Amino acid sequence: NDGPATQTLTVTGPIRMTATYEALPQVVISSSPTGLPIHVDGRDCSTPCTVDKAAGSEVSVRASKVISMSPQTRYEFQGWGDTETNTRVISLDSDRQVFVAQYSLAHQLASYGEPANGVTFVTEPASTDGFFSADAVVRVKAEAKSGFKFKRWDGDLAGTYNQGTIVMSSPRTVLAKLDKVPFIPPAGIRNAAGETPDMTVAPGSIIAILGESLAPNYEAGRTNPLQQTLANVTVRVGDSLLPLLWVSPTEIRAQVLSTIPDGEHELRVRWEGTPEVVGKFIVSRNSPGLFRLENEPVALATHADGSQITAQSPAKRGELVTLYGTGFGPYERIVVDGFLNTFTLGNALVDRLEVFAGDRLIQPDWSGAATNEIGLAVTRFRVPPDMTGEVAQEFRVMVNGKASNSVVIPIQ
Repeated sequence: NDGPATQTLTVTGPIRMTATYEALPQVVISSSPTGLPIHVDGRDCSTPCTVDKAAGSEVSVRASKVISMSPQTRYEFQGWGDTETNTRVISLDSDRQVFVAQYSLAHQLASYGEPANGVTFVTEPASTDGFFSADAVVRVKAEAKSGFKFKRWDGDLAGTYNQGTIVMSSPRTVLAKLDKVPFIPPAGIRNAAGETPDMTVAPGSIIAILGESLAPNYEAGRTNPLQQTLANVTVRVGDSLLPLLWVSPTEIRAQVLSTIPDGEHELRVRWEGTPEVVGKFIVSRNSPGLFRLENEPVALATHADGSQITAQSPAKRGELVTLYGTGFGPYERIVVDGFLNTFTLGNALVDRLEVFAGDRLIQPDWSGAATNEIGLAVTRFRVPPDMTGEVAQEFRVMVNGKASNSVVIPIQ
């Protein structure tokens, strides 16, 4: 009667019912190992999955590329046997078809350094996320970064050699233990005001020594006179110890002696109990640098009354401002290294200094040593009354053809 498979009939006499069946093609989606989730026609099923449809129908299948079993263990898709693509569309025909998604087991190799920032790990074979096939034999190398030295392995590796081999039959963890050693990179000695165009430093100026493990901790010394030893750290050029403003593990501030000749020199940092570290730098008669406020591009500059120029308290057109720097060059009178400049009547710069606002030349009123400071220089100039354009102007100075870095002075 062409009715459905389940019917309710009223019997009034003999009835003959014939159930008619049609043979449907079948697709079996499996995996190796079995029991893994596979996405079949828009839903997930746990393999093996059986699909019966009419001939000519299609089945959409997607196998996950990675199936996580735990944070350290997962299965990784390898292919179907006939293709490595994880998605496929299967057309049903009159035959029974079986497709098997092949997976391999992988474990994580977790690599750590102590200290954490002191090492880079290299593995062979390479891995983008630290997972390796369960039968892989992995060679691990710990490359200590500048300022550190490999000491020994801990965890699933042992020994004092920085390379080792691990069989990834289970999740593994390696720990590279390191010692800190002093280090100064190339161009790690520069003007304390920042990077200047030629990266030289001037006699009598304040310098920054950048590196790693230069001192045990931050320690600032007294202001007058400066000390030559802080936190058991000294800085020496030749036989002379430099006056120190402060020391820290990654930076030391010191004053270059005003008697040092032009040319290349070696600087030695010694932290008692650690190897002495050497850095090279070039001295030039003039190497001007302009200071900025901390973490801001705004210049270290003051109004005529001595208050700080800031974005909230900009300089005014026509105002006399004082701009601070170091490395401008020699002064008319000798300043004793490591001691405050106490010349109350001023100690003028010997060489001619020019101020530039963008490309505009401004002749300063006076340039020389900063009073009651060590190694600092100032230049005083008047902001042009007719200055137009941006509210924040970029300024730089030039002495004997040597340009400084650029700094911003807010102008109203």
